[in-house]
Amino acid sequence: MRLEPCFLSALLVVSSICASLTPQSYSKQVFLQEEPELRDAQMEHLSLFSVIVANGESWRMGDCLVRVVTTFDGVADQNARITGLMSRTERLSRFAFDHDQRRYLRISLERSEITNYESDPPDSLSSTRWRGDCYDVSTSRYSTNGSAGHFETGIAENPTRVLGHYPDYRCYPLRDGSMDADQVSAAKSFVEHLRTRINTVTLSSLPNNRLKLRMVELSPNIEVSSDPQRADSDTEPRITKLVAEWNFDQHSLLPTSSRTALEGTFFEPQTVAQEIYRWKNVDDVFVPIFAQRVSKNRKRETVIGEIFRGTETTEYTFHWFSLNKPLDESYFDGSKFRDEQTVLKHVVPELAGADSLLTDTENPPLKPRSTDDN
Repeated sequence: MRLEPCFLSALLVVSSICASLTPQSYSKQVFLQEEPELRDAQMEHLSLFSVIVANGESWRMGDCLVRVVTTFDGVADQNARITGLMSRTERLSRFAFDHDQRRYLRISLERSEITNYESDPPDSLSSTRWRGDCYDVSTSRYSTNGSAGHFETGIAENPTRVLGHYPDYRCYPLRDGSMDADQVSAAKSFVEHLRTRINTVTLSSLPNNRLKLRMVELSPNIEVSSDPQRADSDTEPRITKLVAEWNFDQHSLLPTSSRTALEGTFFEPQTVAQEIYRWKNVDDVFVPIFAQRVSKNRKRETVIGEIFRGTETTEYTFHWFSLNKPLDESYFDGSKFRDEQTVLKHVVPELAGADSLLTDTENPPLKPRSTDDN
């Protein structure tokens, strides 16, 4: 399969940028100067993000099963007693899309477990739920099995709400949303908006055919305080910078990892989030096969109003059955989620034939994190 024109154009633009920068010139990519020519040249480095969008636009049809596992670790050891909250949610989602005819399918199975160590003994809750939906935008025909296993079909009364059921990974990791919004247009706007926000852009080479893009955005709020130790009581600005570092593969020009951190005048750099990504080439179009996101100091609120803070880790593992191949009509007539057994057949990796998900089938019980793990 040939590259889509939009993807090819983006590759050519960014490839020309990378080719014009030798390893020696990489070291000269420093803070943006006031010269418009230099700033414009460095802003071109942001075109790397346009490759993500152009690649996603090449997805026309597809069938994928994704496992999303989210764990929240908010436990601590206080006076030899474990306190806090820990949770684990595993969601298996089979999604199919036909963007040309605007038809979508989503079948999901979700298992969750949460343990609250504030109670004595610890209080644990677990739940399992499943559902299936398919929607044809052109006819507004919507079928669902999401109400206690009751299958229904009819005309969608709220199309926007219905489209919110279907994930859209075309512009991941720039955008991680659903079909109720135009994720492609939103991603393009995000890339353009970066040019107005970023104060510094640098591009450097790394071993193993990697490129590092570093962006610095100054906080609009600059705090000014007096230093009582100084006789002249001069003031010093407290400047906070939001720093984003992205590593890209020099051949595919797609990201392999990213890191977001806060840097300031009077505190050590603080990592807010870290992500890694792995991709697969399917007929010259790339799709994600694994991603991990680690976010620190996240807030988790329970149903009884308690608030906990901790580290949240989300892992995505994808199995692609097909990409840009015609899909059978059964994907969009509701037959793939008529009952629970049919749902399990299409989302449980062993039953669905999702070989790439079979290497991670463990579902370990929740347990408090050891203090030795820090």
